[in-house]
Amino acid sequence: IKLYDKYVHGIDLEAMEAELIALKKKQTISSSLKNEEKLENQETKGYQTLSEKLDEKLSTENLELLFKRLWHNLNNWLHLKF
Repeated sequence: IKLYDKYVHGIDLEAMEAELIALKKKQTISSSLKNEEKLENQETKGYQTLSEKLDEKLSTENLELLFKRLWHNLNNWLHLKF
């Protein structure tokens, strides 16, 4: 199949592999940067009491996002049009 793709369709498999490797490297770098940012954010927040954690989880923005997702899922499941 690889030979057919290479010679009939003109697909350069080596270039495709190199591109995939480069994309995987970018993804691992970006995910490691995100993890570092999360750790930094946790360190800057420091210790949180239970009430502070609840306030963060149940903030208006988080609840609004949760209800929007629920509404979107219900619309998709029930095929509602509003």
